[in-house]
Amino acid sequence: MSKEHNILCDLSSGHISQGWHGIAQDARFLFDGLNASDKLNMTGHLYGTAQDPFHLDSKNVNSSYEERVAVFLGCYLNGVEIAQEPSFARRVISTLVPFSNRVYHAFDRLSLNRKTDFELFDIPEAFYASIWRQYFSFSIPVDHQARLLSANYKYSGLSRARMHHAVLGRFNQPELNTKGFDFAIFQDSRYVRLSNGTIPVVRYHDGLPFFSSDTFRNINFTLEHSRAIKLSKNAVYVCNSPNSLDDLALIDEETASNAHVIPYFLPVMKKPEVRSEILKDIFEVRRSPSTQPSKEETDVDIWFNKQKEIPKFIMTLSTIEPRKNIISLINAWQMLRYRSGEDIKLLVVGKPGWGFEQTLNAMCPHIKKGDLMHIEGVAQHELPYLYAAASCFVFPSTGEGFGLPPNEAMQCDCPVVVSDIAAHRYSCGDAALYFNPYDLDGMAVAMETLVNADKNSEFIQDLIAKGHKNVDRYSHATVLPQWEDLFDKLKAERK
Repeated sequence: MSKEHNILCDLSSGHISQGWHGIAQDARFLFDGLNASDKLNMTGHLYGTAQDPFHLDSKNVNSSYEERVAVFLGCYLNGVEIAQEPSFARRVISTLVPFSNRVYHAFDRLSLNRKTDFELFDIPEAFYASIWRQYFSFSIPVDHQARLLSANYKYSGLSRARMHHAVLGRFNQPELNTKGFDFAIFQDSRYVRLSNGTIPVVRYHDGLPFFSSDTFRNINFTLEHSRAIKLSKNAVYVCNSPNSLDDLALIDEETASNAHVIPYFLPVMKKPEVRSEILKDIFEVRRSPSTQPSKEETDVDIWFNKQKEIPKFIMTLSTIEPRKNIISLINAWQMLRYRSGEDIKLLVVGKPGWGFEQTLNAMCPHIKKGDLMHIEGVAQHELPYLYAAASCFVFPSTGEGFGLPPNEAMQCDCPVVVSDIAAHRYSCGDAALYFNPYDLDGMAVAMETLVNADKNSEFIQDLIAKGHKNVDRYSHATVLPQWEDLFDKLKAERK
């Protein structure tokens, strides 16, 4: 049976190289969720972060097609710039000109940036196992593998860098040949022209690069964010929350007037049976090299007080960057320890993003004492053990578009306390406790309420029950029909 809509879906891992691990994760969950539909024919679109050294659309290439695909999958999916065998001209330049490395890259950029048209190339099925290993296996359950590998995959010479330069006015708008596709979904605004008949759909996460520019490392993020929206007038924006829609309206009211709100697909988690040895194994394997460069730095047994039982601990999970407010969490956690006199531990799960130096420095003394554990690269199947064992989960961000981790914790019967911001009020509803993210005492009191409460008390059990009801809003059964209805509506309007 033929499907009703042909959809090209952005699977670029470029956000990871920029420090936005959550957006790349949502791209995986979105593709997996839409791929379960009987109405949608999904094709994953892979492209890189850096300039394309192969000039993929050129007919004059030295490498075979298979070689180019192999190198692309080996490097671009990990955000690594590909090294190319220098041509004769490049060898001459590198020999004769000082600062040859800079000239080499400038030569590549100049030759590529004259290009405006980009083709989609088929990825042979022989490489699909590589796509699964590199892109899906860490996040998606293995029982989804067969379904995902039955989808189609294409790659292009288009890159995030190429679109970035176009948005900032340095080069002309690129054009991607999307003939045959009804829709092309992009993660965030992408200034790219598509073929006639293809409707561009932008997954809009939040306006934080614009409204919280002080928490980002580069002013270009702010400029690119707002300009890309204003340049993408023909795109249909799909926001992850009403809060993100409000952000969009403040940047460009016309774009927001035609936007829609569909929440994230929430990955399914269940509360597992937790034993201390399971947690110890996860901690040993996933300890972050950014704060614990060697095993001699701290002993996991210290965190467990050299006993077998699991201690009381508070958990948080996020990319480590300023708006995640982890330093405030550390300070509030210390206040809680002083006030209660209890040896309450803190577990921080997350990779460094940007502006992380102060946060890592704040963690290190507590890590050495065995009071704080910092881990990263935790696989999706390991997370339920951490959520289920934690006394509470804390999400102290000063800004979010949605906030997925608190809802993951709710599935595992972990009480949740979050910062009182609009995104959390939408995503968590009445299933969490709230605090002012700038009020350390308020944060400490909220955490203490959950940490010291009897797990079997009516208060905690009611919060857990509300959590399970809340996460139903983001199940595949709830979210997928919203996407299907939107595609039906948009296609009907364009006829």
